[in-house]
Amino acid sequence: MVNFFSVNRLRCFRFLGILIWLGLWQVISPAVTPISVFQQFIQLLNFATLKIVLFTFFLVLSGFLVSYLLGTILAFLSFRFIFIRMLIDPLIYFCKLTPVVVVIMALLLYFTPIGVGFIIIIITVMPICYLNTLTGLENINRQLEEVATVFGVNNFVKLFYVYIPQILSELFSSANIGIGFAFKSAIAAQVIAITSGSIGEQIYFSKLYIDTNSMMAWLAIVLMMGAILQFFVNRIFSLELNLFKKIW
Repeated sequence: MVNFFSVNRLRCFRFLGILIWLGLWQVISPAVTPISVFQQFIQLLNFATLKIVLFTFFLVLSGFLVSYLLGTILAFLSFRFIFIRMLIDPLIYFCKLTPVVVVIMALLLYFTPIGVGFIIIIITVMPICYLNTLTGLENINRQLEEVATVFGVNNFVKLFYVYIPQILSELFSSANIGIGFAFKSAIAAQVIAITSGSIGEQIYFSKLYIDTNSMMAWLAIVLMMGAILQFFVNRIFSLELNLFKKIW
């Protein structure tokens, strides 16, 4: 039976939802409308904007990848070794609950604005990846692990044939949520630190000059960047899911 909410139909509903919200925006805020923001967005389409976008995009991408790998690896280590978990859990608690603004202000005392943006992504995204992965590992099928141990399967083979296939949903959830938090934290750090040549700097100046159309246009660019990165993450996990289905 074909699912009622097929992929194409779900996309249509999402697009319809976007149109509804844009229509409400047009009615509620006549001073700053989707049309005026789009016009400002067109004006931003130049080489200078491209450099700013690429700078921020690669900062977010590198920070996200490091955070994702670090959180996932630490989760596996904490799952295997209680001593490592004893050391990591307080750090995760600190990163998860400490206000981002406070951390940014503290980091500015010791690092450059670019370094602050990179570190704040790690502090924000790493706990998400760590906790999601650890939760998945704690809920795996222990019988499969025991069978692999009985047959003398080494840890490397276990990783790819026992653990990863069972926690793919948690790994995807970490990436899916982490991308949004990476952009949020990076832009916040750039605005507070006034990072030269970044989107955050442009948003700061837009606020300074009360240029709301420009601010919203830069926000639209950030949303587009996030959508592009999200698309590639979805494709990668789709390929991995098909691969592990063939293995299993």
